[in-house]
Amino acid sequence: MDRITASVGTGSANLADDVALVRRLLRRHARWVQPLSPPPEQGPFDAELDRAIRAFQANGAALAKPDGVISPSGYTFKALDKAVIAGPRHRVFTPFCWAHIDDGLTAQDYEAAAKTLGADAAAIRAVADTETKSSSWDNVGRPTILFERHYFSRLTQGAFDRSHTDISAKSAGGYGKFAAQYPKLIRAAMLDEDAALRSASWGKFQIMGDNFKACGFTNVASFVDAMLEGERRHLAAFVSFIGADGRLKTALQKREWATFARIYNGPKYADNAYDTKMADAYAALTKR
Repeated sequence: MDRITASVGTGSANLADDVALVRRLLRRHARWVQPLSPPPEQGPFDAELDRAIRAFQANGAALAKPDGVISPSGYTFKALDKAVIAGPRHRVFTPFCWAHIDDGLTAQDYEAAAKTLGADAAAIRAVADTETKSSSWDNVGRPTILFERHYFSRLTQGAFDRSHTDISAKSAGGYGKFAAQYPKLIRAAMLDEDAALRSASWGKFQIMGDNFKACGFTNVASFVDAMLEGERRHLAAFVSFIGADGRLKTALQKREWATFARIYNGPKYADNAYDTKMADAYAALTKR
């Protein structure tokens, strides 16, 4: 394990041996300095090294606000000292425009799901309409997600609560804009990919990745694979998830929206009026 004795970066001690080590480690992880070139092997702290440190903090260390400072006990140096930073491996992290195997759900799809669950097709649609107000997909064809920082904190035993406060915290919230969700997921996956995928809700029914087993999958990676394929896979996962929980199934059958939302969306469901929105969506769908 390498060590620096004092901080390296803007306004820091920048001792020669420490700066030399930082340069060497940044060159080891040149992939995570891109699009910049890795810094030269030798030289004092300068503007070029400052830019390389900040680029590494943003990419290799997944920090939201790079400050250009590497402290002996900080997360940047911990990341720099790794032998390899592999980065996320799941295909959802590749920059493709995703195509899907279906063009959306039909009335027949909903009826079949309703028959399996012993529920009203309009009730299932009401859940979908509430969970995904606009589209099941983002602008490049990835499933709509919402990243939940409190899940990530729990699944990583709070390991990143201090260093990455916006994506790891004991309390829910801090969601940010729709466009911020995948950047958060990617940064979380740099820290712990499995936990990151389990900490987002996915697709048309916004099912948490942490529920992959109840949805019929052996691991979260295969669950996300299914979410990438199309809305019929979203619906199939929903049917399995609801069918695995008798409380949810009964609440959906009886259209007890407060009970359903409490279990499905969490104890603070009323903060976002999930129960009211589902009831209103169902009323609109069944209006004659």
